[in-house]
Amino acid sequence: MWTAAVTLARAVGDVLDKVDGEHNDILRRASNEAYIHWKETPIFRDFIKKERDQLVHRYDSDVSESEHEYLLAELKNMQLMLDNETAQKRIMLNTLMNRDKNQQFEIDTNFSLKNYEATLTDTSAIAS
Repeated sequence: MWTAAVTLARAVGDVLDKVDGEHNDILRRASNEAYIHWKETPIFRDFIKKERDQLVHRYDSDVSESEHEYLLAELKNMQLMLDNETAQKRIMLNTLMNRDKNQQFEIDTNFSLKNYEATLTDTSAIAS
C-alpha cells in the first residue's frame, strides 16, 4: 500500500506530461512549468521523489514499519470519518423527505433526462 501511494504521488506529473500532454500542448506546458516548481519544493525533492526512487529502483524505504502502520491507520481513520459523514447526510436527507432515516438511496440506471424546454406549454388549462 505504501509503495503504491508514493509511486502514484510521483506518477501524477509524468502522466500529465507524457500521456495527457501528448494530445494537449497547453496541458504539457502547464505540467512542465509545474514540474519546475515542484522539483524545488522540499516535500517533492526530499520525500516524494527520493522515497519513490528508493522504493522502485532499490526496493528500499526510509519510512519505518511503524510509520507505515501509522499512515495506514490514518487512512483508515479518514475512511471511517467519510463513511460517518455520508451516513449523517443520508439521515438528514431522509428526515427532510419524511422517510425512514436508515433507508438507503438507490441509483436508478434507467432514468433519462428529458428536455422540457423544447415543448410548448398550453397555459390556458392552468387559468381555468
